[in-house]
Amino acid sequence: MKRFWFAGLLSLMSVGGALAEPVSVYDVSVTPDNPNKKVTVQYRLGETTDHFASVAVNISSNAGESWTVPANTFYPGSDVGSGVPADGTLRTLVWDARADWNNQFSTQMIVKLDATASLLQSQVYFTSGNNLYRMNLDGGELMLLATGVAGVRSLMADPASQMLYMTKWDTGTTIYFYDVAQGGSIGMIGGTGSGGQGVAYDASTGRFFCGLYYGGLYTLTDQGTASWQQIVSPAQISPLGGIRGNIFCLPSQQQVFFRGSYNGSCDQCQGIWRANYDGSGLVKIMNGDAGNALALDGDNLRMFFCDGPNMDIIKRSSLDGSGVSTIYTLTGAYTCCTAISYDDGNDKIYLYLLKNTSDGSAAAIARMNADGSAFEILYEAASLSTTAWGVAVFAR
Repeated sequence: MKRFWFAGLLSLMSVGGALAEPVSVYDVSVTPDNPNKKVTVQYRLGETTDHFASVAVNISSNAGESWTVPANTFYPGSDVGSGVPADGTLRTLVWDARADWNNQFSTQMIVKLDATASLLQSQVYFTSGNNLYRMNLDGGELMLLATGVAGVRSLMADPASQMLYMTKWDTGTTIYFYDVAQGGSIGMIGGTGSGGQGVAYDASTGRFFCGLYYGGLYTLTDQGTASWQQIVSPAQISPLGGIRGNIFCLPSQQQVFFRGSYNGSCDQCQGIWRANYDGSGLVKIMNGDAGNALALDGDNLRMFFCDGPNMDIIKRSSLDGSGVSTIYTLTGAYTCCTAISYDDGNDKIYLYLLKNTSDGSAAAIARMNADGSAFEILYEAASLSTTAWGVAVFAR
């Protein structure tokens, strides 16, 4: 029977194109795990000013004569692909040889790391089933980053702290986070309750916001010492039961936007609401049917949201609720939008889609221009065992 055996490692400097800045690779070590058919590679990248690196892995089974061994599958959190900080910090990648080269054998294995510096580009992060993924804005370079996100109901990006924040239904105001720069596993900031919905964060004030389906709007002003405080109660937005879907901060105005929850028939009662950071100034700025998705464009004072009982209508308006227009109606395989993220660098919106409101067995990530044109599906995942609804554009 054939077995996997790793004989050696060779690290070479990047050989990128003429316009790309090569990055030196040093302090390379390798730890093969033959029984589990995986290889751990640790390395450092030479420092570059205000740059990150794209790290490519090439593998040879004949001492470098050719580089035909597939290197496509890496364990979550591996420092490979685009967006790896070139700062001299020890980096780790783990190649899954079982997935890419199962039951193959060679005593002349060589791995080459090619690193090319570039400014870190905007990327899309999303959850699917129990997994957190990253991909380029056009859907390329899909990468599994971490596991443990089953049940996520909201995902938001904070470029200032290089963090992603998530909430889950079962754990209420508990915030889960992923360090985009360092990678690794999913961390947690304590909270209470259940019915976790949207999460928002204002880096300028260090303040979190979280919505609960039956509990209203909460804020956390100091994650190290303070506890969550309710700033909008269900009674204040009655007959609504609480909050659903995405919530967003508008730091320039110290305001937070959210959508209401209601079980049963309540035409035009849910809508979109706004409150100041301390809960004052609460106002319903728009009526609306059922829906989870909401995204803000603070620079242009716009918001994007889904509407209609089937969450299939994508609309745009001013932040005060005026100028409402339908920009797209979902048809085809996916007719339910559960989350929206706005890409301010390219004036596009990204959507998390399900088959319909009662079928989460398959999900898709789509994008289109802010006027509703050029709709396209970028990613599809079928037969999910669990449902997670979260998409965020990490702007650079």
